[in-house]
Amino acid sequence: MRLTPSVFRLAASLPLAFGLQPPCPLPQLRAKVRRVGRFIFATSVGVWLGTVVSFSFVFLPTIHDSLARGAAHELLERMFPRYHLIGIVCGLIALAAVSLAPPSPTLSYEDRLRLAFPVVVSLLCTVATRQWLLPRLATERATGTEDSFARWHRLSVQLNTTILAMLVLAMAAVNSRQ
Repeated sequence: MRLTPSVFRLAASLPLAFGLQPPCPLPQLRAKVRRVGRFIFATSVGVWLGTVVSFSFVFLPTIHDSLARGAAHELLERMFPRYHLIGIVCGLIALAAVSLAPPSPTLSYEDRLRLAFPVVVSLLCTVATRQWLLPRLATERATGTEDSFARWHRLSVQLNTTILAMLVLAMAAVNSRQ
């Protein structure tokens, strides 16, 4: 069989004969990829923000009100690494979504920075808290004075507040985009 233009037209029309849609043109495909990337970014930041809010304003007060001081500390020492791991995973997913988005006039370099900056700050605070501050707090609780522990705990609260503020900023940035 000789491959003529009519053979190619026939082959291209076969999916339509079976009720299938033709392949998506490149601009439509890029638009779909951008929407999916935006969804992934917003979802990962939203999950992270929801985790911070629920942990800070629901779980922590309930744990401190319900359990004895020693039992609360023991439970929180087990929960905090997981809490921070959720933030690290969500932060990396959000950064991947904004970094790997296809180039387009609607997502300029400045827009990428505006979306990524609060996530990077939150991610750095989360990693620093998990890798450096949590072990320090455990050491201070075991061997330090109450004042020393309180000072490090204040730093932990300040970093958590920074994470919360940056994630709100990231959600505002993604929702303010067209």
